[in-house]
Amino acid sequence: MATQKLYAGAKLREMRTKLGLTQKDFAAKLGVSLPYLNQMENNNRPVSTTVVLALAQEFGLDVTELSTGDSERLVSDMREALADPVFADTMPPLADLRPLRRTVMNADFHMLEVEAIAESPLLMHNRHDVPVTVWVGGDERPAFLDQARWLCEAWTHAKLHVAPGRHHFDVIEDLELPDSPLTNALLDEI
Repeated sequence: MATQKLYAGAKLREMRTKLGLTQKDFAAKLGVSLPYLNQMENNNRPVSTTVVLALAQEFGLDVTELSTGDSERLVSDMREALADPVFADTMPPLADLRPLRRTVMNADFHMLEVEAIAESPLLMHNRHDVPVTVWVGGDERPAFLDQARWLCEAWTHAKLHVAPGRHHFDVIEDLELPDSPLTNALLDEI
């Protein structure tokens, strides 16, 4: 029987926040590097045995609290499946996960309709009290540009900004510049 990997990024982040620790301090207490902790918190890497033991010893955590919910497992499985080269030329829209239920991938995901609806940004409750700006690179694939537009249409108060010459790997680099449009938009929302 294959060993199941433990993805518990949200729970790690929640615990760190409750403890009032920065990622740097939390990583040091767990005996891992800052980038490794970041990858675990974002479910890009499973939680290692060393980290589980450190959580139990350092913080007295009942390790059964780390068991992942279906939504975290689903997101992790989808991220892994969508990295497959078969999606190199076409990316299924992730703003609405319902169509993925009709693909062969769902044989592995076992995604229920209720999960697809709950995890689809396009279908999330329109929060009028939360400012939202969808910032997308102008050099993105058409599917990503479409998703950005769909989100702005679904979230009626959301603003869309298409950054010329940018894509998903570098679209946030302008945050390094204090007077960039992205930095100003972010600071205007605070």
